[in-house]
This record gives sequence, C-alpha cells and structure tokens, in this order.
Amino acid sequence: MRKQKTIIFDFGGVIVNDLDFIYSNFSKVVRLLGKEPMPKKEYDGAFSPDWVRMYRKLGIDEPAEKILALWMQTYASTMDNTHIKLYRHAKDTLDEIRKKHNIAINTGYRAVELGKLFPMLGLKREDFDFIVTEDMITNRKPHPESLLLLMKRLGAEPSDCMFIGDTISEIECGKAAGCMTIAATWGANHREDLINAGPDIVVDSWKELHEKIEALR
Repeated sequence: MRKQKTIIFDFGGVIVNDLDFIYSNFSKVVRLLGKEPMPKKEYDGAFSPDWVRMYRKLGIDEPAEKILALWMQTYASTMDNTHIKLYRHAKDTLDEIRKKHNIAINTGYRAVELGKLFPMLGLKREDFDFIVTEDMITNRKPHPESLLLLMKRLGAEPSDCMFIGDTISEIECGKAAGCMTIAATWGANHREDLINAGPDIVVDSWKELHEKIEALR
C-alpha cells in the first residue's frame, strides 16, 4: 500500500527533550570562550538551529569551526550529567504514524551525535525512512536545503510533506521548501512567537499532533 504523506520531524525539542542538555553545553562553550551565557529563558526564546547566531549574539566572533570543536569536546561529559529523554508519547505516536506515512528527521544534530543518542533513547535509524543531519548540508535552517535534500531522496513533492518544528527557523524552513508546517509548542521557542511565524497548524501535545496528522487527506 502506498503511504499517504511524508511527515518530517525536527529531533531536539520535538521528539526528544534535550533543552537542558543543549543549554548546559552551550553555557560551557561560551565560558570557555570568555563570555557569560544568557539566562535559559532568554536562550530558549531566541534559540535557532543556526547555532552560530546564538554565539554571535554574545559578541563571540570565533570561527564556527572552533566553536564546533569546543562543543564536541564538552559534549560527552555534558550528556553524562544531563538527562535527555523522549517526550511522552513520542515513540508510540511515531510508530502509529509510520503505519500510514513515511517519517523522516531533519535535525541540526550531526550524525556522530545521533549515533550516541539513538541507543540511549531506544531508537534505531531504521525507524525512519530518511534522516538529514547537519553534516550532510551546507546551509542550516531556516535555509530550505535540508528539506529539499530530504524530499529529493524520498521522491516526495512539497505538497505531500509536512514539517514539524519547535522554532521559528524551522517554520521558515518549511515554508521556504513549500511544505505544510506544524509548530510544536513543547520545545524551545515560546508559543506566541511560533504563532507569529505563521505555521499552518499549532499543536500543544503529541496527542494533538497525532490527531491533526490522522485528519489529513
């Protein structure tokens, strides 16, 4: 049976609750570069998958390659001391959605990071029809390159795809790629800011997300 739609998920902040981990590691890197991090509430509100911008906001002008190297140096110890978990109902809902639709991930994580996270979370790469990681692209979200690559690999048309994200940049990415966009309000950016970004649908829980997808025709 031909699957109906291609449902594309951001990973961090949508499938997995990694918000404390990301902020904790960001703070470590910022301090190693001689600055003080912004408060977490401010960080969550401003968070963008174009992570270099978050450092630039603090006046850090170091090359992205140096920042990334520091991030990877501190990554393992931060992961060991910060609880990362799937959002409630995420795994069961993904399993149900996959019965009717293709499911994919479009994430700012790199492949090596997912390689560590997936076993911890009880996930397998085979659970998804395709995964785009940051090291596969040149331009980060909100640029649509990641979604365009994903659709090309799956042979999917934008009109048959929806992208679920928790940041303004992801809503912009989906719009630029011509996909339907769904804002998940349980992640990083604030609900009001997500609504102002103009997604097609706003959902406040995985249960509501499943209902909206089930209603698709």
